[in-house]
Amino acid sequence: MSIRYEIGYDNSVKIFYPDSDVPSLFQPHWPNGDAWADAAEATAWAQLYVASINDETAPYAPGARGEAGRAKPTAEQKAAIAAARAVIEAATTPEERQTAQAALRAIYEAMN
Repeated sequence: MSIRYEIGYDNSVKIFYPDSDVPSLFQPHWPNGDAWADAAEATAWAQLYVASINDETAPYAPGARGEAGRAKPTAEQKAAIAAARAVIEAATTPEERQTAQAALRAIYEAMN
């Protein structure tokens, strides 16, 4: 997939998917709301964002200056999430559903 980015005069980041002239993402600042320090910082973040889409093993782009990007779920974690969701769907009582939802929450909490 050939995803491209552009950095605006105001350091804003625009991410474009293939064959599109309309940005799919417009990021005028860090995801946490802090302003980009400069075009180089915005460019570095855009490169990490594009890498996170193109590479299944690359971490997500960071949400704030000085943070590392969060790791993506492993195959085992994805399988555990899918299994927990199936149990939630199959639940027939409120108690079963609550127990299954608690198990799913525990999986997500363990990932953070």
